[in-house]
Amino acid sequence: MKALLFIYGLTYGGAIAALIDPFIGLLVYICFAVLKPDAVWPWSVPKANFSRIIAIALLAGWALRGFRGWDLGKGNAVILALIGYLVWTTLSALRATDQTLAWELVEHLA
Repeated sequence: MKALLFIYGLTYGGAIAALIDPFIGLLVYICFAVLKPDAVWPWSVPKANFSRIIAIALLAGWALRGFRGWDLGKGNAVILALIGYLVWTTLSALRATDQTLAWELVEHLA
């Protein structure tokens, strides 16, 4: 029961906070990516779209702020490298012989 209250509080509290400050939504989204609440507490937490709720609130908060850039400091080079890798993987998937396997990899990376 405590886990369920914690996850619901983090989900909906994070969603409300993400509308005000999208960075908080990003932090909660990363927390759910690491924690995987339905896998950690399968007896208490139902399978639901907790990460999707946070992601939608994050994007809505970012849109409300006018899609202003994220100042990541020295992390900009890393983000650009990851985006370049995703683009390269997508272009490679277009030419792959096993399209199903290639697009599963692209989906996993995205």
